[in-house]
Amino acid sequence: MRAGTGFAVAYNPEYLRAATAFDDFLRPPMVTVGLFENDQKTAETLHRLYRPFGAPISFLGVEEAEFQKYVHNLFNATKISFVNEMRGIAHGCGLTRVDELFQITAVTAEGLRNPRYGIDDRGPYGGGCLPKDVSAWLAEMERLGIESPMASAARTVNIRMGGR
Repeated sequence: MRAGTGFAVAYNPEYLRAATAFDDFLRPPMVTVGLFENDQKTAETLHRLYRPFGAPISFLGVEEAEFQKYVHNLFNATKISFVNEMRGIAHGCGLTRVDELFQITAVTAEGLRNPRYGIDDRGPYGGGCLPKDVSAWLAEMERLGIESPMASAARTVNIRMGGR
């Protein structure tokens, strides 16, 4: 047998969290489907299947859908690692209201409150604040003998992209 003749194959990454998988399945933020060779018949079938869930449905190629799932999980892992790094440094510096700091950041940092922030293809970060503050942060961490690998990686990627 051959896919597309008698049966169909699609890649359907899920966005389920371990603790809330059942609820996440019933109320997905979005449904992503990867299709082989732009298979419209399978797209129509899966659209009918997922329409009752009320979530937007995105049809991509299989490779694109798989890549998107990696981007999804790597973003989450990076955010958690960044916050863990900052939390550890804050505690190491003797700060006690660390949870309050992160609550304020959740409101003030555009990258947290604006889901579109940083996803357009505009190249490296720039402006008057981001390059200066990343460099100042890393210089102070070096002076204190504290590693800050997430911030260092952000600067390394930015420089590779042609930024400062």
